[in-house]
Amino acid sequence: MFAAYKQGSPEPKRAPTQLFLKLNVFVLEMTLNSV
Repeated sequence: MFAAYKQGSPEPKRAPTQLFLKLNVFVLEMTLNSV
């Protein structure tokens, strides 16, 4: 999924990286909240 987004995006590598980090933080928060 991440690779497909990277290939289809003309933006610099920085933008997908920020999105990926935000996704990681979101998953981490959901995991902590569910425990």
